Amino acid sequence: MEYMKRIKLCEHLADQDSVSLADLPSTEILRHQVAQDENSLVRSGEPTQQPKPELNSQFSRDTPIVEPSNPNDIPVPQPEMFGAPPAPKTIMEALVQRLDKYKSEEAKAKESGNSSKARRMGRIVKQYEDAIKLHRAGRPFPRGDLPDPPGFGSIPLADQPGAAAPKPAQEAAPAAAVAGLAPAAASTPPKPAAVPAGASPAQPSPAAPSRSPQPPKVGRQPSVMSVQDKQLAALEKRQKLFKEAALAAKQQGQTDTAKEYLRQALGLNKLIEVSKAGLPVDMTTLPTPPQLIQQAAKANDMDFEIVSMEESKVTGDRAEMYAKLEQDLIAQVKMCMSNRTYFKEVGDIASSNKFEQMALHSKKDLDAVRFAFKRGDPVPKFHYETRAFSKVVSHTDLTDNDLELTIMSGINYMVKNPKDVDTYVKWEFPFPRDTPTIDKTAVVKDSNNPEYNSKHMIVVNPRDKGFQRILKRGNVKAEVWIKGGFLRSDTLLGTATVKLSTLETKCEIHDSFDLYSGRKPVGGKVEIKVRLRNPVVTKQIEQAQEKWLVVKFE
Repeated sequence: MEYMKRIKLCEHLADQDSVSLADLPSTEILRHQVAQDENSLVRSGEPTQQPKPELNSQFSRDTPIVEPSNPNDIPVPQPEMFGAPPAPKTIMEALVQRLDKYKSEEAKAKESGNSSKARRMGRIVKQYEDAIKLHRAGRPFPRGDLPDPPGFGSIPLADQPGAAAPKPAQEAAPAAAVAGLAPAAASTPPKPAAVPAGASPAQPSPAAPSRSPQPPKVGRQPSVMSVQDKQLAALEKRQKLFKEAALAAKQQGQTDTAKEYLRQALGLNKLIEVSKAGLPVDMTTLPTPPQLIQQAAKANDMDFEIVSMEESKVTGDRAEMYAKLEQDLIAQVKMCMSNRTYFKEVGDIASSNKFEQMALHSKKDLDAVRFAFKRGDPVPKFHYETRAFSKVVSHTDLTDNDLELTIMSGINYMVKNPKDVDTYVKWEFPFPRDTPTIDKTAVVKDSNNPEYNSKHMIVVNPRDKGFQRILKRGNVKAEVWIKGGFLRSDTLLGTATVKLSTLETKCEIHDSFDLYSGRKPVGGKVEIKVRLRNPVVTKQIEQAQEKWLVVKFE
């Protein structure tokens, strides 16, 4: 009945009706009833709070492990179960702890005869030894590749400040240090701080929250750029320069040049992926962006040195000196026009324009010298300079798909009848791979120093990956054969091998090669020349020096 009355009172209050305070139960009655309700719950056998489940550290394989729903019920790990040392304070201490652990495991595995585990532990020991060497050298080491022993703490990101002198609260003092303390200091208990009269000793206030110890702030370590990072940065910079050059060439209307630069920029993507994977890249075989070529040309352009007076002094009468000046100026004009044409065919318009301007200046000096001679003026002052020019080597008489192979001559063949021997050369070029190109020269009679001068054109594709692989590892094989007589077969004198890897960075191979029978030299050489329009991988840049005449008119 009491509950029904209270329910009606609550309904009146919800309807905003007036309620008499005398009808409300007192607080003492409410407390008494709450206590009675709790006692009834306890008597009925319903616990007010569930006890925490106990987690046993020992378990069976057949019994599944039940994970508690509350994370706070998970027990704290016990490193002493695995024989783990205390948490390290420095990176070196963590690495040494792990190294000692794996060395002991390796020794146990060897004693028990477990060779598989011993080899595995040996590899891990080698990883940690390499990591310690890198850390001592101040270089980063691969943390993710190092396995952690069971129960060991993680490797700290940086050395904690004051780690060299650990606090006594964190680490137990050694027995020798305890024995060495002064007796007075050991026996005298610490005195409490003086408290003013009438004041109670200070107690921790419940309102003041306890500050949890904050981890030390890790200072910013100086970034050490490894060789791999420098290589990757250089590749990305070179690719960016090629893309900028392609965009500039497209804006100038040079579509073919822009496509070539873009093709070279995209060709660096695979090398960038290889560098990110940690493999080395040969930077000397990469193509050079036009910006770097122009910078090198500007650095070396118009560099000169004054030659000695004896070299620049022209002796003779007035007519001879004017004739000498005119001859040198005409040679300069021809040289400038030849270089202008060459650079225009190569595609270097900036260098072509530069040599055109130099040719115009030389023509003006030539006209001035001729007019001065006609007017009867004395010989003007002049001197000679040695100027250096950057030149991109290219065989413009060949197309991009042409390879010229020339068998020039034979040199001092070692035969029994040097004046009566008839020889020819049979050669083989390893492209295409399935059907190599094979041909031979004409027969040259009665000489052991024959002049073949046999030129052969081979169609290739420098952008083909198969052709590029052949250049890296392939060779041209040239066999020198002695022509047989009546009813006699031809005889092999020797074989020369020409390595093609030079064509990656140079556009011509011209040399004499020794003849071998297997691995045995048979004496004599054969002269061979191989030409491409441009090197396959990078451009060939040479420094050319010219003697330059400078005339000063007063």
